[in-house]
Amino acid sequence: MEWPALAFGAQSRDRVQQQGLGLAVELRDTRWELGAGVQQARYRKRLAQPGLPEVEDRATPLLGNLGAAWHAAPGWVLYAGTARGLEESGVAPPLASNRNQALPAIETTQRDAGLRWQLAPDLRVVAGVFDVRKPYFNLDADQLFTQLGEVRHRGVEASLSGRPSPSLRLLAGAVWMQPRVRGQAVSLGRVASRPVGQPEQQFKLNAVWTPAEAPSLSLDAALSHASRQAATRDNRVWLPAFSTLDLGLRWRLDAPARPASLRLLVSNALDAHGHELRGAGTYAERAPRQVSLTLSTGW
Repeated sequence: MEWPALAFGAQSRDRVQQQGLGLAVELRDTRWELGAGVQQARYRKRLAQPGLPEVEDRATPLLGNLGAAWHAAPGWVLYAGTARGLEESGVAPPLASNRNQALPAIETTQRDAGLRWQLAPDLRVVAGVFDVRKPYFNLDADQLFTQLGEVRHRGVEASLSGRPSPSLRLLAGAVWMQPRVRGQAVSLGRVASRPVGQPEQQFKLNAVWTPAEAPSLSLDAALSHASRQAATRDNRVWLPAFSTLDLGLRWRLDAPARPASLRLLVSNALDAHGHELRGAGTYAERAPRQVSLTLSTGW
């Protein structure tokens, strides 16, 4: 059997440069913490594609942040903050009529507040509320990937991390939010109010157990769940909620000459079937159960 000869063409070149000059101040005492910063950013992106003229995008936003924390009691900290940032937005997807077009950098704003609770010496709980806003890019009716309004993510998040016992490590997190698109396109009915590919609830749990009787052996599990999500710009198609479970085992081989480890991983252990979103109205089948065995060593 002869494999076909592959001929690769000229490659695209994407170059991003970002520089910034800023000033930050932090004040604290035994009960209070206060921090503030300002930065003048310079952003430059150049994209060169075969057969097309080079395109360039520049931005010089003024960014800043302000945050405060109050140590209300031993183990209890209340915090709040706001920040303005710059985010790289990549290029238009392959299905767009303007595919591979360089997209401008976008400015984002974030406000959050909450509490940190040191439940035990090695166990921490964090809970808070947040409001994140940024421009919303997606495909319009003409398959042009462009800004269609502003998307706001407002919700509640919580996490638990640490060691409930010497042999068990936990990291759990949950997010409940209301992602909403706003703007003229929504008012005119060209875009629905739910952004594509953004579930309202997400839950994750990671656990690693190392038996005291066998410290070179560890068992791990990762459980994740995402609620249903809009799959098209008009919100007429939705992907259902989906959950996955990964199970693993790691065995540390303490060889005198060259330490190594053996890793067994069962991805999607329950063999859940479904589809994942690759863009508005574009889908791919999720990977079925997979088993991998890896031996790694240092040199």
